[in-house]
Amino acid sequence: MSRWAGLYVAPGNPHQIQGWTDLTKPGLRFVNREKGAGLSGYDLSQTGKIMMRM
Repeated sequence: MSRWAGLYVAPGNPHQIQGWTDLTKPGLRFVNREKGAGLSGYDLSQTGKIMMRM
């Protein structure tokens, strides 16, 4: 079984995140939202979105 996971990155993907191993690069910052929090009302058009298989 597998599923897709998505990450939002800064506009232009400045750290060039392409896959899971890229998440070990120095200087990255992770932000998590609290459980049950939604994204409605936020403008995500200025972010990049990356999909990776888990």
